[in-house]
Amino acid sequence: MFTSIVRELTDRIVDELAPPTTAETDSGQSPRFACLLTSASKVGTDDADILSAIVEVARARNVLDAAQAQLVRTAERAGIPF
Repeated sequence: MFTSIVRELTDRIVDELAPPTTAETDSGQSPRFACLLTSASKVGTDDADILSAIVEVARARNVLDAAQAQLVRTAERAGIPF
């Protein structure tokens, strides 16, 4: 169960952050996060959203780093070779 939740989360993150395709860049219509980043305003209208996204990505990274460390400790206790 946990593995499927992590896989779904990872798939979603990859889908949102994979570099934009040429078609997405040319159309300017994609709602994907990576596409929105490539078209951020140069006059500051997106500043709050960009800063908020930085905080949220750092927050997610901290949680994922802690989860990975816990999983590695669990694997070591279980004697799983890696």
